[in-house]
Amino acid sequence: MTPKEKANDILDNFWLMDKVEPMLTEEQAKQCALIAVDEIIIQYNFMTPNADAKKYWIEVKNKIEKL
Repeated sequence: MTPKEKANDILDNFWLMDKVEPMLTEEQAKQCALIAVDEIIIQYNFMTPNADAKKYWIEVKNKIEKL
């Protein structure tokens, strides 16, 4: 999955699951997605260094910010 596809997937998971009884705006869902990705990036700082994986998640974060 490309970083852009993953960004859309994560955002959709926060926003679309809320469609039945909406409580989040799209912008709030975006912020939730950014928090989730930030947590993943932080975990890479404590794990065995995997520069490619960390770079992927940073790119996903950049794509979410542009949505």
